[in-house]
Amino acid sequence: MIRGLFSTKLKIFSTKFNFLLLLLMMHAACSPAPPRKPFDHPRIEEQSMAVQTERRRVQRQIPVPPWQLWAPSATDSPEMVQAAKLVESGDLEGGAAAYEQIEQTTADLKIQEEALLRRCGTLLKLGQSTRALNAITSSLSGSADPAAVMTPKMAILTAFAYLQQRNVDQSLAWFGVALKNGNGTGESSVRARAEATHIIRSLEAEQFSTYASRWEADPLMGPLFAAEQLRRSRGGRPYPLKIAHYFDPESYQPGFIEVAVETEKGELLGGEQQPAMFSSEGELVIGLLLPLSGRFGVHGERVKEGVELAVRQAQAKGELVRVLVGDTQGEPGPAVTEYERLVLDEKVSMVLGPLLVKTSEAVADRSRELGVPILTFTKRSGIPERSATVFRLGATADDQVFELTSYATEHLGLTTYSILYPESESGRELATRFNTDITERGGIVLQTVGYLADDREGIERAVEQLRQAVPQAVFVADSLEHSFQVIEAVRRSDEEYKVDDESAEQAEAVDQNGPKLRNAMLLGPAAWDDMVAIQGFGKLLEGATYVTPFFAQSDDPEVRSFVTMFRDVFQEQPGLLSAQGFDAANLLFERLPATTAGAKNIINFLQGADNTYRGVTGSLSVQSSGNIARRMSVIRLISGEPVEVFSKGTVTGYVVEQQEAQVNYTP
Repeated sequence: MIRGLFSTKLKIFSTKFNFLLLLLMMHAACSPAPPRKPFDHPRIEEQSMAVQTERRRVQRQIPVPPWQLWAPSATDSPEMVQAAKLVESGDLEGGAAAYEQIEQTTADLKIQEEALLRRCGTLLKLGQSTRALNAITSSLSGSADPAAVMTPKMAILTAFAYLQQRNVDQSLAWFGVALKNGNGTGESSVRARAEATHIIRSLEAEQFSTYASRWEADPLMGPLFAAEQLRRSRGGRPYPLKIAHYFDPESYQPGFIEVAVETEKGELLGGEQQPAMFSSEGELVIGLLLPLSGRFGVHGERVKEGVELAVRQAQAKGELVRVLVGDTQGEPGPAVTEYERLVLDEKVSMVLGPLLVKTSEAVADRSRELGVPILTFTKRSGIPERSATVFRLGATADDQVFELTSYATEHLGLTTYSILYPESESGRELATRFNTDITERGGIVLQTVGYLADDREGIERAVEQLRQAVPQAVFVADSLEHSFQVIEAVRRSDEEYKVDDESAEQAEAVDQNGPKLRNAMLLGPAAWDDMVAIQGFGKLLEGATYVTPFFAQSDDPEVRSFVTMFRDVFQEQPGLLSAQGFDAANLLFERLPATTAGAKNIINFLQGADNTYRGVTGSLSVQSSGNIARRMSVIRLISGEPVEVFSKGTVTGYVVEQQEAQVNYTP
């Protein structure tokens, strides 16, 4: 039996589990009341436009509910395949019964467990959370500690069952089980953390305060409430849950539905996807290919919000633009299938996306064959080289290092540097690029030292090498999340490192002998743009400098306008993914001539035009290689607060320490 520390709430819950579920079964048997109405599913109100509309019949798109962490044909069992077909055909009751029959007749424990999971998931599609919980209760009746033996996928499903019943505490508790039993990693843990965050983010102010005080000491949910508290302190607002349709059996019925279609100026992104749309003359129709379901669905939604805002803005100006959406599910196969649909069936002129590396590689290869260009959001190098039809918007190592070295050498006058990097692909890439850039700018790299993550002794040895020739700045080519031991070792007092009980007079005398490593300026990549982590480091990061493609507090007029619009529409502060989606769409909407419709014309224009675009994620320039170069922001941490000192190649803020080669860090 698996044992270990669980959520504080779960310890209380587990001791009463069987008793509570017994009451639940009695209630289900006696009460005629149907399951409670799930949370409302508000949609963003579309702005009024002078457009003509008509009614058209289009194929209904069947949603993938967030608790469904399995593929339709994940097993070779003929019975399971047949049950899945019943569900896909819209016969949810028949599918649930078929799964239950498999549970009762199969001797294979894995198939039995999978059938139970799918039966309960199908019951949630029917909106019957009580039946689902009864089935789960029955399966765990022989366990003394149900939470400990619950699989992460089943725990997530249980959490959604309670969520439909508006039981936030139990929902969070079971997401905590999924996190714990999934060891905090993997698809289930990522989904559990994301969904718990969504619930917490949806709470209104008074509700949030109540739940936050209740969960603040919990080791699993407490940090999520703390992160949300920080977001709200910076202007973030509650963001409504959009899950009601997942519990509505009508949503899973295949067939056609009637929708209003705008025929003059396109329709706003959002609502039902419309697979049979026809372009008006002069209209720019593009595809959007993102992971909207699966473990990366949260990230895909953020990008989609940015694109939606750009579409609203363009249509408000009278531009003929329209965006059709495809879901990659985070996998190469579905990504290629959706790309083919958008290109061959929808006749789009260009596709924005995909977001992830593997899906981008697969779609890039297919775009070479079909000829319709894509603009991928990945930062992985080598993607545009796969095809002349591929453009890349992701913040590359080259862009990050260029901005950082430009500021450090030209505006701070620093000349000597050392590099610490993790032995990983991204760490080596950043270290190599930084070394090359500094050398080309006339600077000197004193040491370049690698280390293994979480190897404390190895990290200490790496930092000790830097003490042999102390630089003015140290570039740490890693995220803050994985850099605490490294930065702590660099910032540690040199005297404390040697002799702990040295007197103040001796320490002062030693300080006069030369520069100390603890006073070197810390430089970091865009992965340092994490305010929660920054606050956790405290004074260790005082004076540190890093780059970011998007700084929401910037005084840049484009950024201010975008942040205001985004908050008005989505009631929260935008992040990098939304900002990149906004820029990707506007790169086309605002820069392409009206006569550039068609895939070949778009490719020729993007490859050959002098079309630098001043976006919210930097100044963007399309290169003939397909890469999009970016001038981004440089941030200094002063008294624990981020200050934008350099933006799009221009000095935007002045810090007194800029005139000094050292930060003079005081631990």
